[in-house]
Amino acid sequence: MSLFGNLLTTYEMIQGASGQTPHSAEKDGDADAAKRALIPYGHTTLPVSLTVLVDANGCIRGVAKRKSTIIIPCTEESMGRTIKPVPHPLFDQLQYVDSGRSPEKTSMYLQQLAKWKGDDAKLEAVFKCVSEHSISEAAAHYGVELTDKDDKAGVCFEVQIGLEDSDLSNDVDIRNRWIAYLQRSQHRLGKDVFGEDLYTPTTNFPKKVVSSDANAKLLSANDSTNFTFRGRFSSKEQALLVDSASSQKINSTLRWLVNNHGTLTGNQAIVVWAIKRPEEKPVLNPQSGSFDFDDFLSPIADESKALHDDISDALNATNVQYAKIFSRVLRGYEGAEDLEDAQ
Repeated sequence: MSLFGNLLTTYEMIQGASGQTPHSAEKDGDADAAKRALIPYGHTTLPVSLTVLVDANGCIRGVAKRKSTIIIPCTEESMGRTIKPVPHPLFDQLQYVDSGRSPEKTSMYLQQLAKWKGDDAKLEAVFKCVSEHSISEAAAHYGVELTDKDDKAGVCFEVQIGLEDSDLSNDVDIRNRWIAYLQRSQHRLGKDVFGEDLYTPTTNFPKKVVSSDANAKLLSANDSTNFTFRGRFSSKEQALLVDSASSQKINSTLRWLVNNHGTLTGNQAIVVWAIKRPEEKPVLNPQSGSFDFDDFLSPIADESKALHDDISDALNATNVQYAKIFSRVLRGYEGAEDLEDAQ
């Protein structure tokens, strides 16, 4: 099976962990835990530095500094945006959600949000907030200083309805609503190059598979002036016909594997994984050194052994323990015979 086929198969095995962050990371207050999560379809990550608390009427009840990376809804265009203004569907940079910063970008943001918010009370609250209020002015009121350099500061929304505050970045219903919106009018067009059902062809492929070389792409056919496909095909669609969902599954799975199983050497990531039954548990050689048993009791190993946990099942199903031992073998801490014991 090809690399892409293996990644698609792996995604089907671990998709239960989609959108979830490791328990150990949450416990330790890891601000970048989302980077190690399996990103759901139609989503990406965004570094945020502001949290805006909004009530049910869209009034801003608080603004606070925050440093973390969150999982956000995105479109094909916003996922790979560069210079051209393209808003994300909900969470975005300050310049997209504050009309005082950029009326044009904020208008684009509101038009898009209006198309999919429906009758959801939380999304309606965010829509009213951005339509009627300035986050920058509210920030000053709550003692948060913002400058012109903060145009690209990521903004996360929390909505206060009744006595409860809801962090929308962790709201599963919001994620599912966005995914349903993307899939609402899809019609099967055939099969893509990987044999998957083709609904929405895409030529806009994500970056950031490996953080150390963020501009590298696993797939690319968007160069119409040089030699990506010229000479063999008359159009990029002939060179590479990929469904949007297939592309995102492949890239999300590889990113998840790099961040959880990978060994980084400079800008290179070496990834080892396997697909096995979730109930199988990792086994260490009892004759190995104490270093190995210490690692066996580490948070990652604990998660691999835990029952009834989607992330643990995903790590166990892809044999994260083997990957960790392989990494130590590469670095000279163990011998190759230890890999046989971890299979």
